[in-house]
Amino acid sequence: VTSVAFHFQPHVRVSSIEPVVGQLAGGTVLLVRGSGFLPSPTAVMRIGLLRMASVRVLSTALLEATLPSHTQPALLAVELSLNEQDFSSDEVLFEYQADAHVAELAPSKGPSAGGAFVNITGAGFSHRSALLSYLYARFNLTKVPVVWVSSREVHCVAPEHASGLVLVELTLNDQQYTSDGVHFEYQDAVMHSIEPPNGPVLGGTSVAVRGSNIHAPGARGVFCEFVGHDVVVASFEDESSVRCVTPAVGVSGVVAVTLINNDAVYVTSVAFHFQPHVRVSSIE
Repeated sequence: VTSVAFHFQPHVRVSSIEPVVGQLAGGTVLLVRGSGFLPSPTAVMRIGLLRMASVRVLSTALLEATLPSHTQPALLAVELSLNEQDFSSDEVLFEYQADAHVAELAPSKGPSAGGAFVNITGAGFSHRSALLSYLYARFNLTKVPVVWVSSREVHCVAPEHASGLVLVELTLNDQQYTSDGVHFEYQDAVMHSIEPPNGPVLGGTSVAVRGSNIHAPGARGVFCEFVGHDVVVASFEDESSVRCVTPAVGVSGVVAVTLINNDAVYVTSVAFHFQPHVRVSSIE
């Protein structure tokens, strides 16, 4: 005549997880979406064969868990149980990825206005993370997207930042970043003069644009921009001088000249005066 009570619970389903990749060291905060999630002292999540007792049920359709470490890269199913025995069987996969490392930046300096094209080299840059739009570089606290080239190379554009040294790290899951301590130096690049300051509208004048903290150009090169007219190739002389040849322009007048260095446009400019073409018609 005595009895005990048994609680039939809703069927638990796992429909998706975010992010779907993480570090071998663990620590990835995983959001699990599905149905039938009930607060329960016996709720447990399993990743592969490893059971995790610490799960935080946020609603009947959402829970959160911090993943443990894993010894090697692997794709593992994430399943959930409310009674430590009967698990879901949806086979939603999480990927433990090999650790990424940042080794070098080229160039390692750029203008504080930002815009410099930066080549990041290292190891473990996951193509899948790039396809999932998880791959970012962080300059101190500013996150910027990167373009995947290979497992050892990505590109990005340096954001604006005050002058000084900043750490540049990379994430494969838009959550956890490398900790390699590679620095990028922001400098205030200033243009202050152009020599000679004038020349004919026909162009062809060799000019030296002078300033301070002009960075050695990277793969994208350095150019003189005659605003409103042509952009011409320049040659880097040193951190205080770049040389280029004036283009031909239609009319005389004063034109602003600035530098484009490794895709970064320097915010200061100097003035060049295009003068009418001089002709000698006769002598007596």
